[in-house]
Amino acid sequence: MRSLAPFRGPEDRVFRRGLSRDGPHVERVAAENGGARDGSPGVGSGDGPRKRGGDQVILDRVTVTGADASVRPEDLLPLSRRFPFVEWGILLSRSQEGLKRFPPLHWIESFFEIHPYGISGHLCGAWVHNFCRGGNAFAIERPTIARRFDRLQLNFHAFAHEVDAPAFAVALKNLEPPRGYILQFDDVNNALLSAARSGGAQTAALFDVSGGAGVLPAHWPKATEEYCGYAGGLSPENLDEQLHRIAEAASWSRIWIDVETHVRSDDDRLFDLEKVEQFLTVARPWVAA
Repeated sequence: MRSLAPFRGPEDRVFRRGLSRDGPHVERVAAENGGARDGSPGVGSGDGPRKRGGDQVILDRVTVTGADASVRPEDLLPLSRRFPFVEWGILLSRSQEGLKRFPPLHWIESFFEIHPYGISGHLCGAWVHNFCRGGNAFAIERPTIARRFDRLQLNFHAFAHEVDAPAFAVALKNLEPPRGYILQFDDVNNALLSAARSGGAQTAALFDVSGGAGVLPAHWPKATEEYCGYAGGLSPENLDEQLHRIAEAASWSRIWIDVETHVRSDDDRLFDLEKVEQFLTVARPWVAA
């Protein structure tokens, strides 16, 4: 039974990404701690967690989800330069591809060409149901991108999913990305985490009881994993306060956070780069150095 490895660990090397006008290049920097085994950019020097106002700084990355065709792929590069801990979460759906929050395939392919690391794929809808039955439709239908993500997240949106546990575990292993899978821990499909791990898939839990609806919980769940994520209702305005609360719930676990709804324009039509910048600025003091 394996859980998803943190973004950095004592046995890893640091890989710092440089982004130039000609696109990204990866520069390996030797270090005793920190960095990612797969060549994705590391965060920090590995000196261990710092303190902020008495709270442990526990973030190893911040996932910003929902970039779409309302921005150009190259518009994200300056933010990756300023905030090397950012992970871009790309929403993937057969039926919604090309709509708001779900970029078209050519957009995703272009993004990988200029930004090959620090990208997670967030599967929704029919592709998730197919996975649960042991299928491989996503890899078959989107072969140019299916194996390029650092991590893949299965979004259940708080709806119960029927699963063939053995077939599900095999399907996950067949497509396992370098840093494994994220499964929403939404109080509806929690058993799927055990089903995935029973077949040896590398997984981590994302606590999001809102099911992706962008609603703050009354209380953040206590971390039950060495490495896990938190999402639901986070925004540039509430992030600092909520990180104090998440720090209490997470204790000494290393975590990441994910934002989607509250970094969009007020009418939800656009991915708002200014809000993204504000969110990452607030998060930065909490990132392990």
